[in-house]
Amino acid sequence: MKIPAQHNPRNSTRLWAPAGDRDRWRDIIGEDDLLPEADPPAQTELTFTEEDLDATCR
Repeated sequence: MKIPAQHNPRNSTRLWAPAGDRDRWRDIIGEDDLLPEADPPAQTELTFTEEDLDATCR
């Protein structure tokens, strides 16, 4: 679900919710426009560089 911020339309909160809860939310707020289905992410090739991992936190 994507919930717009009250005071700034450019901000929003996204969260996972069960389909029943999402449908109930749409019934309560009257949201008619559904987002289009997202395309699955394209598979990319992984490359092993044989370098040690950098375990430091930055």
